[in-house]
Order: sequence, then structure tokens, then C-alpha cells
Amino acid sequence: MTLYKFNLLPYDRQLVAVFDAGHKVATRWEEEDWVNLYWLPGGIFVELYYDTHLKEITQLKSFTSSDPLGDYAAYVQLPEEL
Repeated sequence: MTLYKFNLLPYDRQLVAVFDAGHKVATRWEEEDWVNLYWLPGGIFVELYYDTHLKEITQLKSFTSSDPLGDYAAYVQLPEEL
């Protein structure tokens, strides 16, 4: 899947794609939110923001650029098949 096709999916289908095909590679904190980074086949990265007070995912960001990965540098564990 390409980033363009992923972004065309409705939000709920994006979440299904992340949980079905994604590999969690890192977690970081941003203020009071957990931010989980997932890698999807096709080179797509997805950040899921989890609000610890609301106990729900509040935001999803997808990208293919390596620039946002700097926030995870100390925590990234890529799948063995990479």
C-alpha cells in the first residue's frame, strides 16, 4: 500500500490497517500522551496518539519521510525482516 492510498482510507479503516499489518517499533511520550510508532509494508510509518486521561486514540499521523523518526531514535526496534 502507498501512503496516498493509506491516507484515502477512512479513519477507522486506517486503524484496522495499522493493527492488522503494522509492526510496532517504538513508543514515546508527548506531554501526557503515549505516541506509538508503527511501520507498515510499503514503507509507511504511522504514529498513534493515545490520551491517557481519555483512554482513547486521539490522533493518527502517517508519513514516509525519515525526518519525524528522530524523536524515536533511542527506542526504534525494526522488524527482523527489514
